[in-house]
Amino acid sequence: MEELKCHFWILDCLGVDREGVVVIHAGGVYGNKEKSLDKLVNTINSNPWLKERIAIENDERLYTVSDLIPLSEYDIPVVFDYYHHTLNPSIFNPEDVIDSWKGRRPEFHLSSKPKESHRFGEHGYWVDLKDFLELHSMFKGYQVDVVVEAKGKERAIMKLQEKISQL
Repeated sequence: MEELKCHFWILDCLGVDREGVVVIHAGGVYGNKEKSLDKLVNTINSNPWLKERIAIENDERLYTVSDLIPLSEYDIPVVFDYYHHTLNPSIFNPEDVIDSWKGRRPEFHLSSKPKESHRFGEHGYWVDLKDFLELHSMFKGYQVDVVVEAKGKERAIMKLQEKISQL
């Protein structure tokens, strides 16, 4: 909780409005996914300040997008991570992810599998154009912020922009 308070404080000091979020994963399953999610929701509900900036992201192993969408009824927006979704897929309505943001601009994460993977879920140096196009087609017509999680950082974004401009 102290670490989250610190992140919230930094965003406040930088003058970032409520569009700025602190993204977390749901954590462990501990033998019972539903009970673990209930505990997370109870923790957030008992600390209402968390709802000001907290958002929850699907992961590559335990929690799918469809697992997390029900948390939106507790005012917890869902950050859609495309790469995690390819590794831990589920069926969901893209509009439910958008609606979880309650009118705020959604944040999505985009990365691709590395050419040579050393561990499951590792992010690649670049973003594959096909991954960007798939994300775009899934959420076509919606305004979202996309955070590129590539090891190549800005160079990966510039390379992706170049490929898009050639379409």
